[in-house]
Amino acid sequence: MQIVHGHDDTILAWLQRVHGIVWCNFPAYVFGIVDRDGVLRGCVILERRNEGAGELHVWGAVSRDVAKDTFWLAFRHLGWRRLECRVSRRNKAVRRSALKWGWRFECVCPEYFGPGEDGFQYSMTPESCRWLKGNQDGKVAESTSAA
Repeated sequence: MQIVHGHDDTILAWLQRVHGIVWCNFPAYVFGIVDRDGVLRGCVILERRNEGAGELHVWGAVSRDVAKDTFWLAFRHLGWRRLECRVSRRNKAVRRSALKWGWRFECVCPEYFGPGEDGFQYSMTPESCRWLKGNQDGKVAESTSAA
């Protein structure tokens, strides 16, 4: 799998069709996750919060290479000093994975995902990101025929 960009309308239409989410928070950087056959399997959105920080949103499949490219984009290309993500309390698999992937648990956000649906907030900085090693080039595809 790899990350592609330059197809925001197609990626956001996929997000709405597959997950029922209409994305309207901008400024944001929209990337598709495509498989070897060029089929869109997920998306990554890096939403800018302020000059040095942003929030990561992911839907669909994520490979190790996609994770490396995502962190390279946020920390090296965009120059962010902090990245945040929030995960539903109900999503135990992703919460366990977040810690294994190097995210630091920060707090519980009451009812972040709606009534009775708390969010768990995690953060990462460039210094704590083990995924930057081995991805010095940070090559991200500019386009693909499938996206």
